[in-house]
Amino acid sequence: MVFFSKNRWRSDLQMRALRSELALVTQLNSQGMQDSAPELQAPLGRLSKRTTRSFDDLGELLAFRADCEAFWGEPVTGLDLGRLRHGDLFAVHKAVAMARLGRTPADVTEGYCTASGSVDGVRLFPREIFWQRFKPIGQANGRFVVVSPRFGETGRDYYDAIQAMNHEGYDVVVMDHQWAGQSEGKAAEIDRGYGVARDVAAITAWAATVQAREYGDVPGAAVILAGKALGASAGVLGALTLSDAGLLKLDGRQMPEGLCGVLLSPWLGATSSIENSVRKWASHFPLVERVAVDYGEHTTLRLDSPRALRSVLKTLEKAKPDIDAICHQIELGNTPKGRLYVIHGAHDPFVDPEKSVWLTSHVAQRATLRMVDARYAKTQSAPFMREYVLDGLNALVAQTIRFSDTSS
Repeated sequence: MVFFSKNRWRSDLQMRALRSELALVTQLNSQGMQDSAPELQAPLGRLSKRTTRSFDDLGELLAFRADCEAFWGEPVTGLDLGRLRHGDLFAVHKAVAMARLGRTPADVTEGYCTASGSVDGVRLFPREIFWQRFKPIGQANGRFVVVSPRFGETGRDYYDAIQAMNHEGYDVVVMDHQWAGQSEGKAAEIDRGYGVARDVAAITAWAATVQAREYGDVPGAAVILAGKALGASAGVLGALTLSDAGLLKLDGRQMPEGLCGVLLSPWLGATSSIENSVRKWASHFPLVERVAVDYGEHTTLRLDSPRALRSVLKTLEKAKPDIDAICHQIELGNTPKGRLYVIHGAHDPFVDPEKSVWLTSHVAQRATLRMVDARYAKTQSAPFMREYVLDGLNALVAQTIRFSDTSS
């Protein structure tokens, strides 16, 4: 029997992300290495000839990180690795990713932001939220994007999507939520839905301060939020709705009003599909070792134990009362004051697409719904995130410019 522990859950997530990064390296050819520095192409080439299963010993990866740091002339991160969970794994992963993408530690920095405040008069327990900032490639457009990952993912799962945003001139900060990665919190759990919203608001308030300081004179400079699944609903939609309604109060600097957001498959309610039924059924049987529901080329859910499976269901149920309260505010007319761009797969077997229809109908003229006729696996893939979320960001920018032109 495979046993599950929260510490293992966190380390497994980091190993999964590292192995995914190494898999991308093994797919590189001479054409794919053009983004990387010439001095790092030989070490990358050696890594590309290995399989991800051959990296049981971190020695070669630690040596690769040392080669990168020698070339960069600085550590891969300015943070003390002792402060990070599995700091060596984090540093190795970042070194491999930065070398593959042709970035440096000066381009990609990280740190912590204290999230504290209240929602609707109720104080929430404060915590330290980890962030990574990716500076634009080429000419900056003055727009700062805050990325809120889905449950079970960290910022390391979004490197390629962020790289595409950087190429378009966006400055991007991605956060780790309380459930995984480097932020403070219990692994595979949340305190409540409002806590997710508060944390997104805190990172957004910090990003707005940086954006105003560095891009205040750039025409059209703004902060835009982007989230996926629970990170889109409780996170982005929750922060936008509650802050604009005056219900979310941070200690210190506040999140600006009227920001725009891109929501990818926002979890506002589950479908009644058989896949959800399978998960509920499996969570009650301790002898079920692993559940993996496959859609074509990708496994969409793979959990090592019934306890891990129950953590997903428990998290969604724990977030539901606050998500319902956010939806109630929207029904009362307290909708986000900025524009929304909502992306949802028409055949999503888990997150009800009709809820996205409901949301955009209530926000009306300030919302765009892009219902995609694609298999579920495609809507959860990295290329889909990269293409459709970037389309959403560019669409929001264009809509804001048009609105400003017609108003003036």
